[in-house]
Amino acid sequence: MAPSYSKGTGGTPRGLVLFAAIFVAQILSCSAAFQNIPTWYSALKKPEFYLPHFFFGPLWSLAFGLMAATGARLLRTVPPGPARSLAIAGIVVQAVFSACWAEVFFALHRLDAALLPGLLLFASTVASVLATNRVRPATGLLLSPTLVWVGIALTANVALYLANP
Repeated sequence: MAPSYSKGTGGTPRGLVLFAAIFVAQILSCSAAFQNIPTWYSALKKPEFYLPHFFFGPLWSLAFGLMAATGARLLRTVPPGPARSLAIAGIVVQAVFSACWAEVFFALHRLDAALLPGLLLFASTVASVLATNRVRPATGLLLSPTLVWVGIALTANVALYLANP
């Protein structure tokens, strides 16, 4: 059995703190989205290739779940060090940018301004995949679907912005 590296000072599992941070980011993202989907979002012009809105919730939930699973696996199986810290920090930054994007896009109704946190989310996801692959390649694969989904979401943001000037 692989040694466990998840205990922090005082015996508090760091994985629990990481999971809580990602969960809070998902709750913030969902609350901004759910309040605006039936009204503002539904009224937007959508391009022909656009996915129906009911796909977005499950896919974002999957993305957040994969971020949490990746972080927990890193904490559990990789010894402490700068490379592990960088990979975990990338996942946390990814969750933060995701919450920021949702807030700007859904709560503020700013398709244009949402492009900045969307780009930062995509860049942080790429960085997370690369950093995680450096310390645990098999675990880095867990973030691959998230990278694909964030790319699709960013493309959708651009398409909505162009269709709704």
